[in-house]
Amino acid sequence: MQFNRGWRQRFDLNGEILIELALQFSRTAHAVQATQR
Repeated sequence: MQFNRGWRQRFDLNGEILIELALQFSRTAHAVQATQR
């Protein structure tokens, strides 16, 4: 059970990192589209 809790904590952390990367990626994509116009 202890192992399962630790794994879930690590998964949540990775999820937050993925969300942060997705936000940065969308921001960069918007910036690229703005410069192309």
